Amino acid sequence: MSPRKEDKLLLAFPFGCDIDCVFCQRNRHPHRTAFAFTDERWREVLIRFRALMRVLRRRGVRRLCLGGDEPTMAPAWLLESVVRMGVKEGFTYIELMSNGVKLRGRRLVETLVKAGVNAFLLPVYGPDAATHDAVTRKKGSYAALLKAIGNIRSFPGTKIEMHTLRLKANQGRIRETVSGMMALGLKCAVWDLKENETDTHVDYAALRPDGALPRKQRAVDSRVRKDRAPNYVKYNICTERTY
Repeated sequence: MSPRKEDKLLLAFPFGCDIDCVFCQRNRHPHRTAFAFTDERWREVLIRFRALMRVLRRRGVRRLCLGGDEPTMAPAWLLESVVRMGVKEGFTYIELMSNGVKLRGRRLVETLVKAGVNAFLLPVYGPDAATHDAVTRKKGSYAALLKAIGNIRSFPGTKIEMHTLRLKANQGRIRETVSGMMALGLKCAVWDLKENETDTHVDYAALRPDGALPRKQRAVDSRVRKDRAPNYVKYNICTERTY
């Protein structure tokens, strides 16, 4: 059976985040754990992850998506090693899902692109710094995002996908946000806020746009019925759990 168009392997790097988005607050998660592995332990993890890559490649999966928390917070050698491993194992679409803050430095973008990243998924939460930075709660994050876009574009053939999120903080400004990205020649998807059942530290009611109904996002695990299974396999590189 051939894979669905969107099938992918999603790798989570849970090393924290360098912004503090109102809807996520990843560094404040009540079940947050610090990871301090030895080099030998990391080698074991990467061997297991390579085996998972090979299983999915045999099934025809070609997309490798690197997320988190924020993947650029992972040790540089680890992130680059995973990218190169993905290339070697035959993944043809390798996407970094980032907030863009660290990508304001061209050297990091160059390193990732040379290693094999050929697509970037970036968020924009408003048409200006005031709106975007209010959501990320990090001053300068909007300027960093624009710088990141410029850096990525300096490497021909590298894809950029933008998305925004409907929130109370940006209600009434979604159209401006999308138009602003279009003015840069970028498409921008609009996502609705989904409430993760494990994120009990987030006040979702205060974040919903006026008139919006709650949209719950269930935790995905191996017990989900096959006919309702998601179109991805998620692997947490620190806990070695597969979802």
